[in-house]
Amino acid sequence: MLKESALSIVVLCIVLFSTPIETYMSYALNRIFDTTIGVIAALLVNYFLPRPRVVSLWEGFKGSFKKDSKV
Repeated sequence: MLKESALSIVVLCIVLFSTPIETYMSYALNRIFDTTIGVIAALLVNYFLPRPRVVSLWEGFKGSFKKDSKV
């Protein structure tokens, strides 16, 4: 827990010190927009590819290889 907190503080400081003050608002809005798109994409993937379906697809994919294969 402590290591993750320290890393997040380091990332925050790097972003704050490398972003010009004039672009703070646009940078923050772009990050919120990017995160929103990522969350929506993840929700769509989880909705259309639930775990049992992915496992069955993976088993079918593995079964298409030869028995001697290391896959």
